[in-house]
Amino acid sequence: SSIKKDEFNGYKVKHLDSIYAFKENIGVVTLSGNVNYPGKYSISSSDRILDVIQRAGGYNEAAYPFGSSLRRESSKELETIFLDKTYRNLISYIASYPEYIGGGSGEGLSYILSEIKNHEALGRLVAEFDLVKLEDNIQYNIILQDQDSIHIPSYDSNVYIFGEVGNPGSIFFDESSNMIDYINRSGGFTKFSSQESIFIVSPNGVTQKIQGSGIKKFISQNYEIYPGSVIYVPRDIGKIEGLNYYATIAPIFSSLALSIASLN
Repeated sequence: SSIKKDEFNGYKVKHLDSIYAFKENIGVVTLSGNVNYPGKYSISSSDRILDVIQRAGGYNEAAYPFGSSLRRESSKELETIFLDKTYRNLISYIASYPEYIGGGSGEGLSYILSEIKNHEALGRLVAEFDLVKLEDNIQYNIILQDQDSIHIPSYDSNVYIFGEVGNPGSIFFDESSNMIDYINRSGGFTKFSSQESIFIVSPNGVTQKIQGSGIKKFISQNYEIYPGSVIYVPRDIGKIEGLNYYATIAPIFSSLALSIASLN
């Protein structure tokens, strides 16, 4: 028989009775990587990151919580909409100003269009995975949604440098090295690099755009590079007249940098 909540206190359990307490399930999340019991977990409308990690037995010894990622379908859809809108706006701009197709700005626009077309939306959310912080501050402990995907990676002792550098790839992390040190150890800037805006993606997905002109300005800015960080040096596409350059281009490069970081 079904028992209502207000009948719990007065209900007497008899010998050999079986009691079932049904939980409202709203979906499933996938937990992979360095937890003791990876797999798919049913969630209710109140389940948060910490709840699922605890059900999975917590982290194992190889886990690197700071580099963990949460991906969400709704965020992926929004990212796809943004990229599609940006692509269509650029196409409209080219159609309106065909004189830029043949010059340097035209080459820059072609490069950006190619990057957008080849870019796959990830839907990654910046989230906290430190168990102490999740337990102490409910604001960090995000409520999960159906089809969310969480990955807990292994510790990564490298820093990755991609984009317009001489030898893209990985460099062993050195706490005494700064961004310019890593770039120089990767062959330095190429003649196509944009030294005005460089992106640093921390393992947790936080992206910083480092702006400046000259090495001193880069070094003087407050930024951190951690094991597993990605340094992305975009291509200099030149000045594009009539186009809101930073509003259009910076989010694209930032998204590309985050995609590269997520591949790690």
